[in-house]
Amino acid sequence: ADADVAAADVAAATDAPPDAAAPLSAESFQAILGFLLAFVDKEKHAEALAEKLCQRLDATKADDDGVLAAARGGGADADGQAAARRDLAFCLGKLMLTEKVARKLAELIATYKDALPDAAVHETFQGIVAKARKLPKGAELKEFLDDWEAKLAAGHERRLDLDGLGPAEKPAGGPAAKKKAPAKKRAPAKKRAAPKKKKMVVESDEEEDEVDLSGDEAAGKENVRAAAPRATR
Repeated sequence: ADADVAAADVAAATDAPPDAAAPLSAESFQAILGFLLAFVDKEKHAEALAEKLCQRLDATKADDDGVLAAARGGGADADGQAAARRDLAFCLGKLMLTEKVARKLAELIATYKDALPDAAVHETFQGIVAKARKLPKGAELKEFLDDWEAKLAAGHERRLDLDGLGPAEKPAGGPAAKKKAPAKKRAPAKKRAAPKKKKMVVESDEEEDEVDLSGDEAAGKENVRAAAPRATR
């Protein structure tokens, strides 16, 4: 299949050492690789190439002999490493992009973070994020893409901290931190029940003889009766 052949050709071309790619100018390299990448229309191939290209970005070393840079019109002091990184970033930008490929690229940011200070490389990755926002589920990917874009910006400014793949450190003048959640209001304390009032029962005179008195009250009543004079007959 054309996609299989194209994917294999791209992998072979990007695996070539700098001296093998030296005869190609930047324009020629991009024209050839751009043509081949147009045939990579299967997600599995695009994802595999994304991983391979990111690993190649991580493996790029400073070209001490300046072979690649010199072949492209640069002097002996030209940065061959930067040229190689831009070529690889260009290939990533031309890959068929799906949600899965975008997530794979974001996941592998540790492999290309050292290349992000280069303006051309950073611009290429910004373009990839912009394309991802136009995917059918772009709105659902907003949080993920915002986080990835923030990390790319931090990498470009050489302030990306990936210890434990944590979030990118934000500049002092950046967006304000998230507002703290309001403290939960305490439930109002339950009111204590008012003490029940004791009902006073007032007995009529007619029922007084039937009242069962106890304690001192009973004894007092007996004393009153004893002290009362007996009526004469």
